[in-house]
Amino acid sequence: MPLTRVYGFPYIGAMDKNTWQERIEWALASGWSRRKLADEIGVEYSSFCDLARGLTKQPNGYAAVRLFQITEPLRPEAAA
Repeated sequence: MPLTRVYGFPYIGAMDKNTWQERIEWALASGWSRRKLADEIGVEYSSFCDLARGLTKQPNGYAAVRLFQITEPLRPEAAA
């Protein structure tokens, strides 16, 4: 997915909740804990759990950017 820049930050655009859930699964499978991932993307643990379960459609603002940055190298295609 191509990134554009908005105010100097990468803009990811809307992604469906399954994609965010997949990214969280990649991080958990690579050894990240739910708590550490929530801290790193800057959201409350309960909000992170809602996102992981699909109760929240997508992370807001910079949390989306951070989650993308953390998980992009963990993509199964990136490892191949």
